Amino acid sequence: KKASVNSFLNYLRKRHMIDENPMYRIVKPSSKYEVAINPEFTLSRSEIEVFKSTLEDFSMQAKAFGLLSLSTGGRAKLIAALKWSEIDLKNRIIRTRQDFSGRPVKLYFSEEVADVIQDLKLIRASEGIGGTYVFCTKVRGKAKRIGVSTLRGYIAEVGRTMGKKGLSSNMLRNTN
Repeated sequence: KKASVNSFLNYLRKRHMIDENPMYRIVKPSSKYEVAINPEFTLSRSEIEVFKSTLEDFSMQAKAFGLLSLSTGGRAKLIAALKWSEIDLKNRIIRTRQDFSGRPVKLYFSEEVADVIQDLKLIRASEGIGGTYVFCTKVRGKAKRIGVSTLRGYIAEVGRTMGKKGLSSNMLRNTN
């Protein structure tokens, strides 16, 4: 739906195939007013670069979550519940049925994100953490899915480190 289209248009913009994402000029059918996202709740291009470089100082899991959130525009809850079987690294597509309405969702991500996800997968294998979920940790010898609040906490900590208090996964979702 809108998030998937937005994700695809962000992908085209990042590949310099389009100059801007036209999704931000769409008028809601139920409203006479243009939908505008408050710039205070997004990251500028320079802040995106700072965000990416700051992620280098965090765990591979935090880096994967941050870049995946930024690249796809997916909801934090959906990304937190991702399963390895839903990710197609070759075509850089996530196919899941986990949006709030139960309908299929397709999210596209960049090569950079594909590399980070592949690295995360290799780290998981070397640490002996199997499991179904992408974002998990080892508890009492078993893989346990990490909660969305923990992953959101990673983003907040990255924000504090880069000097952007109040950074949230929603800000990454709204950033084009």
